[in-house]
Amino acid sequence: MSGAQPPTRYDVIVVGFGAAGAAAAIEAADRGARVLVLDRGYGGGATALSGGIIYAGGGTQEQRDGGYTDTVDNLRAYLQQEVGDAVSDDTLDRFCAESPGLITWLKEQGVEFRGGPLPSYKTSYPTDDFYLYYSGNEKAHPYVEHAEPAPRGHRVLAPGMSSGKVLYERLSASAQAKGVTVIPLARVHGLITRDGRVVGVRYRAMDQRHPNAKKHRALTRATAKVGTWMPGLVKGVVARAERLWEAGASEAEAHAPSVILAAGGFIFNREWVQSHAPKFAKISPLGTAGDDGNGIALGLDAGGMTDKMGNVAAWRFLAPPSAFLEGLTVGA
Repeated sequence: MSGAQPPTRYDVIVVGFGAAGAAAAIEAADRGARVLVLDRGYGGGATALSGGIIYAGGGTQEQRDGGYTDTVDNLRAYLQQEVGDAVSDDTLDRFCAESPGLITWLKEQGVEFRGGPLPSYKTSYPTDDFYLYYSGNEKAHPYVEHAEPAPRGHRVLAPGMSSGKVLYERLSASAQAKGVTVIPLARVHGLITRDGRVVGVRYRAMDQRHPNAKKHRALTRATAKVGTWMPGLVKGVVARAERLWEAGASEAEAHAPSVILAAGGFIFNREWVQSHAPKFAKISPLGTAGDDGNGIALGLDAGGMTDKMGNVAAWRFLAPPSAFLEGLTVGA
């Protein structure tokens, strides 16, 4: 990520540089576009902090390597029960049809996976001995009544809890090798429109050559994961990093006929959570401080629409005996 002054005209501008933003940038670059990526942090977003699990099926190479049979129709039959009306039938059809190709595409970007044996127990995250597992409810009732169970959790090949970090690093390296320009610490605060079309962005960014940049990076790295789980513990350090950014940031514009917003969700915007998903207001948020809804707000300001803002994924990590998946409770 260079600190040199970039040009201002591109074919595509991507806001956000997690997995979604990186994938969009790679696809655009592969089609010959001149691409600029603006990220409010140093790249990675929630992807880099995640477990690096890719849910895919329909007959991936890793499934076949382990001797497991899965088809696109079987994948769709399961997901129809799981997702309900969260996505349209067309979107679900497309996801299932393209699912095996997703893993192939990621491998083309340098991301590694491994098939083979599965853990003999139900787990939310496998050890380094396993990189394919049942990450969903495929073996549980009532889903097993609609589709043949198949393992679809593809963990990125990496040690310990670094699978998400490695996933981002490989995508980032691929994007930049294809000529994508990435500017970190760049916060987009407005879309430029002309005749009803979005033609660019306004943003503030800290030049990496600024005296504050080194201190800001050190503070950000020190608080990244801790801030996700215990934001109150690092509140003062985060505020200091914010002051460093404010003192070193300057205004800029970039122009392009296509702007892609991939800036994350809004779980760290507590007002939005209270408004759109009040049932989840008291749970611990998962993500980064960048998941403040800014990208969504930019889209709304440009005339976009939202839907299903109350749909939130929440987890309670329980570890009952695996036999419970295949048993029946009597007299409860």
